[in-house]
Amino acid sequence: MCSLLARHAFLTAMLRWRPDYFFGLMSKPLVLKGFAARFGYMHTDPDAIRFALKDAGDIFDVVMGYNSNEDLRFILGMQEPEVLDKAA
Repeated sequence: MCSLLARHAFLTAMLRWRPDYFFGLMSKPLVLKGFAARFGYMHTDPDAIRFALKDAGDIFDVVMGYNSNEDLRFILGMQEPEVLDKAA
């Protein structure tokens, strides 16, 4: 289901704004479970951004997923089973 929603979100963004790149942030545990690949991000950078709360000692590691416009045109041109195979 998430791959269908992601494709819809990517297509909507491409039709409205035609961006050069798409970026998304997600927690590291989700990425380790394969969520970034299922969502359609072809590139991930695990050390791009770290968040820390002002009064807490916890640091939140997030992973930045990104695709170029060309990546998304490639993904959107594929049939659903192919998308899941290529992203993983």
